[in-house]
Amino acid sequence: NAATLDAAPSGMEGTAGGVAMTARTIAMTVAPGVVALCWVLAGGGVAGFRTGVLTLTAVTALGLLVLLVPTRRPGRVAT
Repeated sequence: NAATLDAAPSGMEGTAGGVAMTARTIAMTVAPGVVALCWVLAGGGVAGFRTGVLTLTAVTALGLLVLLVPTRRPGRVAT
């Protein structure tokens, strides 16, 4: 949360916090459904569990890669 608010432009901290919490809520709502879908499509059991875990791992890794991409904003020095 602190990094999100620190990266927000001055005066937009409330909006940044709201967007971050909305994204978190959507992720916590959608993730169980995605895992259940993977479990069913893989035929259930251990294969379904593995498919669900691999899917969530891939989505998490993709999110991490997106966060690591540097961005530039006018008026801010890139660090």
